[in-house]
Amino acid sequence: MAHPFDLAGLFARHRDELQRFAQRRLGNREAAADLVQDTFVRFTVAMSGGTNGNGAAPAEIDNPRAFLFRITGNLASDALRHDRVVAGVIDPVELSHNHPAALPSPEVEAVDRDLLRRLQVALAELPEAQRRVLALKRVEGLSHAEIARRTGMSPAAIEKNLARGLRRLRELLDGPQL
Repeated sequence: MAHPFDLAGLFARHRDELQRFAQRRLGNREAAADLVQDTFVRFTVAMSGGTNGNGAAPAEIDNPRAFLFRITGNLASDALRHDRVVAGVIDPVELSHNHPAALPSPEVEAVDRDLLRRLQVALAELPEAQRRVLALKRVEGLSHAEIARRTGMSPAAIEKNLARGLRRLRELLDGPQL
């Protein structure tokens, strides 16, 4: 799939401000430059049919600048977290001894898989408007105003679709096993 954005133009327009943003977060000019390069790699993957990390299809990205800043911020947070581990602020060996990662039992995995299957079936039964508003609010974490801009719905319609969708999901999931 060809992406609808002029990547060279986006890079030329936003590289410097993204680099300043990353440098403020990281405190390192070279690391910020590398991070901005990684941002555009991730953006390119998302626009080429990969995931944009938010569950939205590439065509649903209305504001590429905001999306680039979100990617940059996430990458900066990941880099800072990694740096803390490397610097010894968080000792991964001690952490693993104090909080061993327990693998879920086969029973828990089976229950989780069944719940996921039931949730997918229940979501498929919702009207499109309710499913979309739920995804934008609960998966992507958008505000009502952002959902309104993206969908063209009024705030009242967003609230109504959100409430009805959540109520219907609860009914479907609490009812007889699907």
